[in-house]
Amino acid sequence: MVNLINTLLKQDLCGIECRSFVHGKYDENFFTQIAEKNKLLILGGTDWHGKYHHPDRIFGPRGSTKKEFERLASVL
Repeated sequence: MVNLINTLLKQDLCGIECRSFVHGKYDENFFTQIAEKNKLLILGGTDWHGKYHHPDRIFGPRGSTKKEFERLASVL
């Protein structure tokens, strides 16, 4: 996985999905640390469907935070 990420960084990777239902807490922390270290956008899934919600997140309990979403919107 690290080799793939390093290859993508050389290809001008600008963001990485850190928040997802398929990521456990370890995965979320792993990808978030990589994103922060490399100044990448921290992305979260936007296709959430369900009744659970986290007050600091958009698109459900594992989506992007409001701050992360605003940063993404500012570069689009």
